[in-house]
Formats: sequence, C-alpha cells, structure tokens
Amino acid sequence: MRNTKNVPRRCRPRCGASTRRGIPCQAPAVWDIAKGKPRNGRCRLHGGLSTGPKTVEGWRRSLEALRSGRAAWVAWAKQRRWEKNAGG
Repeated sequence: MRNTKNVPRRCRPRCGASTRRGIPCQAPAVWDIAKGKPRNGRCRLHGGLSTGPKTVEGWRRSLEALRSGRAAWVAWAKQRRWEKNAGG
C-alpha cells in the first residue's frame, strides 16, 4: 500500500481558487503531513494556512462579516438588475 504521507508535491491536488485573472490557481494545496491529505484544499496564498476562528466571539464576528457581505452583494445585484431593466 502506498504511503500517502510522502506524496510528491507535483502530484498533490491543486488549490483551484479563482485568481485575479479569473483562472484557477495551480499551486498545490497545503498538505497536512500528520493526516497525509490536504489541510483544507487551498494553497497558502488562498487561505490554506488558516485555522479559522478560535473563540466563540471570533466565530460570531466571522459569521456577521459573512452575513453583511452577502447583504451588500444582494443589494448590488438588485441595483444592477434594476439598472439593466431601466435601460441605463
């Protein structure tokens, strides 16, 4: 059976996050040596080293940021759709 802890870097799964150019990132995902698999599927530049919030307060702040960002995006999308229908 193959030892998954020593998978060559070139054979590891790719990050896949959208780059500024709009193409998927080709960097290898951050590898968890102890588990022998990718940590969270992203490279170090796209959050692969992130461990997430450690406290309940941090988790709540993160969730609130997600909610407010989503609300802003929805408002922007509605405005965009309204402008498109109005012809301007």
